Amino acid sequence: MKRKTLLFFVLALALSLCVSLVACNGNGNTVNKLSTESGITLDGAFENDSVLKAEHHAADSEQGKAAIAAIDKPYDSAKIAVFDISLSKNGEKIQPNGKVKVTMLKPFESDGYVTYHIKDDNTVEELKTTVDGNKIYFETTSFSYFVVTGLVNVDQQHIHNYVEKVTDRNLVDNATCQRKAVYRLVCSICGSLGRETFEYGELADHNLREEKGRDPWCETDGLTHGKRCINAGCTYTEQTVIPAIGHDMQEVAAKEPTCTEIGWKAYKRCAHYCGKTEGYEEIPATGHNLSITVPRVEPTCEKWGSEEYKKCSNQGCDYHTDYKGVPALGHDLQWHERCEATCTEDGYWGSYSTCKREGCDYTSKIDKYVEKALGHNLKHFDAKEPDCLPGWNEYDKCQRDGCDFTTKVVLPANGKHSYVCDVCTSCGGFNPVRYTREGDNIYFGYWPQTRKIDENVIAKLNEMAGTIPEYTIYTVLEKPENWSYYEDTTYIWYIDVIYSGTKYRGFYMKEFRPTIHGSLGYSYISDNHYTNRQVYWFKVEPIKWRILTTSNNSAYLMSDVALDAFWLEPNRYQGFYNEEYGVFRTDQNGNMDGTYANNWEYCFLRRWLNETFYKEVFNDLQKEIIQTTHLDNTARSSNPNNNPNYYGYGENAGKNKYADQCKDTDDKIFLLSLRDITTTAYGFNKDVLAEDPARNLQATDFAKLHGAPMNTNDKKYVTWYTRSPAPANGNQGYATFVLDRHAKGAMGSIDLTPDGGVVPALWLKLS
Repeated sequence: MKRKTLLFFVLALALSLCVSLVACNGNGNTVNKLSTESGITLDGAFENDSVLKAEHHAADSEQGKAAIAAIDKPYDSAKIAVFDISLSKNGEKIQPNGKVKVTMLKPFESDGYVTYHIKDDNTVEELKTTVDGNKIYFETTSFSYFVVTGLVNVDQQHIHNYVEKVTDRNLVDNATCQRKAVYRLVCSICGSLGRETFEYGELADHNLREEKGRDPWCETDGLTHGKRCINAGCTYTEQTVIPAIGHDMQEVAAKEPTCTEIGWKAYKRCAHYCGKTEGYEEIPATGHNLSITVPRVEPTCEKWGSEEYKKCSNQGCDYHTDYKGVPALGHDLQWHERCEATCTEDGYWGSYSTCKREGCDYTSKIDKYVEKALGHNLKHFDAKEPDCLPGWNEYDKCQRDGCDFTTKVVLPANGKHSYVCDVCTSCGGFNPVRYTREGDNIYFGYWPQTRKIDENVIAKLNEMAGTIPEYTIYTVLEKPENWSYYEDTTYIWYIDVIYSGTKYRGFYMKEFRPTIHGSLGYSYISDNHYTNRQVYWFKVEPIKWRILTTSNNSAYLMSDVALDAFWLEPNRYQGFYNEEYGVFRTDQNGNMDGTYANNWEYCFLRRWLNETFYKEVFNDLQKEIIQTTHLDNTARSSNPNNNPNYYGYGENAGKNKYADQCKDTDDKIFLLSLRDITTTAYGFNKDVLAEDPARNLQATDFAKLHGAPMNTNDKKYVTWYTRSPAPANGNQGYATFVLDRHAKGAMGSIDLTPDGGVVPALWLKLS
């Protein structure tokens, strides 16, 4: 018997360690084998991440007794083992999918084995158990409790005859003071234990303990002194109950609450103070009403002060918060040497001390040594209205050194900018509205355009700009300091003035431009009614741009008018033209570099547009939305859209030796090409020689001042440049194409005169 008990103990210890192992031959969703370290193995189909758990229970444990009691067939009571086998996934119990083979080590030695499956509904299934070496196995479709028993020999099988028999083996529970000992029935043939029980023997004695008595109360009975059984569930006592005495209700008068104590309305209360009341209604304490504030008394140099505290304002209450005194400060002395009188302070002829604390007038001064204060030397200043920067009312300010007295009262800024050409005249900030769109036009950037003819305004502008000395034949005029050179020329000056919220540009020609091919350089200027040695004023206005096309939230723009005019002069190394050969560009020393003068890459206008013009016309916010454009400067860009053979004749048709050397460029600002101004998608006539209103451009008054060549008929339209080289053959690379001044919007085949209006173009990012 001891050997069997030891065997069950070792087996139970081994089976208490349960670890699920996954077989390697499963597919992606199931595995075929699970096992524990104790040797129990399952063969079947199981979900991934299934966990096997197997626990052994002793036959005399609560779980063991319950499982064994369900068996109603003969079994060897000396050879029996109880197992709880379960599957779980993610902490929840599951059942296998189909039949499962269970293999385990022999729990005991026997001639044969039978396994009983105690299902969850307490029905019993007998399972065939097969022996294989030191292992046994059986099959099941679900898991719960399994009872493995030794097989009873056939000649030993019988119908149990359960009888009452008293032994230690079938003892279920010992006797108490309320119940006799409990035993299980025993088979008189084989000695197997039955399910039913019976009581036998005597009751156990009471476990008595001395208990003190208690007096009765209003609703609670009392008890005499005596003994009581302390066993669980036993009510036996030798004490006698003393009946409750009942309540004695008495009237209690009402009481008003105070700041710190509750009150109540009139009610009844038991005279025995048992807590029984009738009609009791409590009135909460009012709490202190600390509405009286005794303010802080600041200490002085010579007197104590006190901290702020509160007092209760309820009648009859003298409560207040803690009173704290603040000691007197004493004088904080500062030593002064002899000093001169100032605007506000007396001077003193010797040394003295004063208290530095505000409000204390202690001083060691003696009156006869005091020099009285001088008073302020005031200057009056005019008021300034606030805008994006603070303003002020008219005020006075002391002019004495070291005195900062002023009556100036700063008026807060109102956030209103005073924009002139998109730049605030107060703070210098830029207008966040970078452009304005009106239909097919965009207004963007600022440039002088319209001539100002109002004599009163001109007089004011001349006054603000400063008078230019009068010219005489004996005088060599020098540029006034506040004026600037235009395009690095010493004979053309300009100045910008802001008047009444508008920007104006003043322009002065000391002399006319140089001559060209024997013609007077001033011919176009004088034809446009301008002369030298006179100041002209032009209003700086938003530039109107024509939208040629849009793409990917960007717009291709060209100026709607000629904004300026330039003469590309002979021997001017920045220009298109070379007088001697009419083809090669020269440096300022007259050395030819082999590059045709009409090459856009080296053109003076290209530099002027991307440097001077770009810098002056647009602010930093506007520059952010101007795209860098990769320009096609090849022969293709210099050919009209409707005539691929525009250049040359015969085998040279469509060829342009001047364009062949032109490289593509990356520019912010540029001129249109010949191909651009013959593109119908941009609104132009594809025929370069046709009259085209879209190519009829006017010039600003400012451009006319610079000699913009106007048409000979009505002086309405201007000749203007493109960046494409002239298509001439032979030794004639004189100039770029220009709009002919005679044909109203048609292209001239060639123009040998290097003059024309400037019509900028660019690509703009749209917001």
